[in-house]
Amino acid sequence: ANPGPGLRPWQLAENPRSNQREPVLFDRHLGRRKEILGIKEMFSAGLSEDESFSEVIEAFAVYLQKFCLPEENLPMADAVSFIRDNYKDKDLNVNTISIHFGYTTEHFIRTFTKALGITPYKYLLNMRMYEARRLLLENHTVSETAEAVGYENARSFSHAFTKKFDITPNEYRKNVSPIA
Repeated sequence: ANPGPGLRPWQLAENPRSNQREPVLFDRHLGRRKEILGIKEMFSAGLSEDESFSEVIEAFAVYLQKFCLPEENLPMADAVSFIRDNYKDKDLNVNTISIHFGYTTEHFIRTFTKALGITPYKYLLNMRMYEARRLLLENHTVSETAEAVGYENARSFSHAFTKKFDITPNEYRKNVSPIA
């Protein structure tokens, strides 16, 4: 149900089970899709004078931590940790990760995708691209950024970045401002 006129579709509230502030979204019984839609509404609804942007970011960060980052007891948690720790390695790819964990590439892709809902290639690419955006906002050059996130050269990095974000790394670096 819609929260009503002038009310936002989310709020930060204490979770009695964890005693931590968490985003609470309307229609929670509809599952994760509704929660994701609630997060989308949260960002598109705009902020009133009594809300701060940091509150929105905090709610989104809690959501990501809770639903998008696997816990250590989940299948493939070791693989996720391995990718997070090694995504900067130019030689890291799905084949080397699967060999590291003793799987065939096909079995690793199936198992990882089933556990996380994303292929290991896309997960690795996302790790690299989101770190690249952070580095570009810190005014690192495209070449420095490419090397820092595991690309052989700036050209292949630029191609992957442009494909992912529909903007070149140089345009992103010049035209996108970091959130203060």
